[in-house]
Amino acid sequence: TQARLFVNRARHCIAQGSSSWGRWSLPLEDILLDLGHADSEGGMLVGGFIDQAKVLFQAIYDHKVDGITRDLEDVAGVILKAHCSNGLARITLYGGSTGPDIAETHARNSLTELEQLQQKGNSSLPPFYLWIHATSTDVSIAFHVNMSRQLVADSLLRASRPDDARCFLEDAVRDAPAEYDAAFALGAFLMRLVCFQETEGRSGTPSALKEKQAQTQLLKAAKLDSSKADPFS
Repeated sequence: TQARLFVNRARHCIAQGSSSWGRWSLPLEDILLDLGHADSEGGMLVGGFIDQAKVLFQAIYDHKVDGITRDLEDVAGVILKAHCSNGLARITLYGGSTGPDIAETHARNSLTELEQLQQKGNSSLPPFYLWIHATSTDVSIAFHVNMSRQLVADSLLRASRPDDARCFLEDAVRDAPAEYDAAFALGAFLMRLVCFQETEGRSGTPSALKEKQAQTQLLKAAKLDSSKADPFS
């Protein structure tokens, strides 16, 4: 409810700016508001109207807002499509009727496009929005890459493929051993694996040992970025 209130207030402020000062909203701003609406209805939070979120995510992914196809800047387009793919993957995993393979496809599509964007190098990635700092682009890409990896792993886990999920995240850490987000994604997955095994009542490696492995991986991630170490201290 509070998330919906924030989005509605933002829409009201932009509408008021249009009527009072003639400052019309940019197409990207309209899309960001729609993304906020979709996130509040099930993309990031639970308990909302999932069908609405799914329609909004799909419309933005197709670059269609209010029935009009809008051209987006390359960087913005990739990030927005990645966010929509992750939202659709999350809805499929936690509130949809389709199988985890569909969620895995959404998350892998997001990851592929983001990694291609990263390969261009930081110097060629301008800020995708007028009112943010250039470094926010890198932060946004890193966040969505991390989210995509976790969703792929969750999809594999729900498909009863925990070994594949772990190998997927371990490969990411192996390819970029100094990357905080990859290390954190692996640690978070190992911790979820402990919770999943306990919830399902499965036997195997003692949960205390698995929990220790997860804690160790999270501490390794914290050491890679001291600014994010507080939650693990």
